[in-house]
Amino acid sequence: MRLVPTALCAVLIAAAPGFASDDAVEAREIELRAAMSAFAQTLTPDGAGPEAYAAFLAPDYSRWAIGGDVIARAELVAAVEDWHGAGNRVSSRESDILELTITGDYAFVRSYFVETFENADGPTGAFRGFVAATWRAAPEGWRLVRSDQIQAPEEE
Repeated sequence: MRLVPTALCAVLIAAAPGFASDDAVEAREIELRAAMSAFAQTLTPDGAGPEAYAAFLAPDYSRWAIGGDVIARAELVAAVEDWHGAGNRVSSRESDILELTITGDYAFVRSYFVETFENADGPTGAFRGFVAATWRAAPEGWRLVRSDQIQAPEEE
């Protein structure tokens, strides 16, 4: 039996689909982080609004508030339009990405975040919790396919 030289194996692996250079992986992560940031800004007072928010959601998007119902894209977009139409906005958002992994055309992101909300009368509430999100690369950019979230326990 004849063994393939190690250098040739390295070239074959690097050229195989699904294997990307460090520069390519870094570029995709930068693009993903930019998409996540733009998505987070859509419902702020200066944000582009529900239409821009919806554009980041893949056609097969769903959200699960752990312990509750799964919400499909259309239902979420309608709720966001109603919420935004009533004058509500995300007044602040802080997030800490705990893990970000890109595999092929998918990215898996685990994060902790705090959002506060406001309307013309002032602050209306906050959400503090954990989110596991799946993003998919598409010709028009990264799109959110799924998000699962759970509210964090109250701080003492």
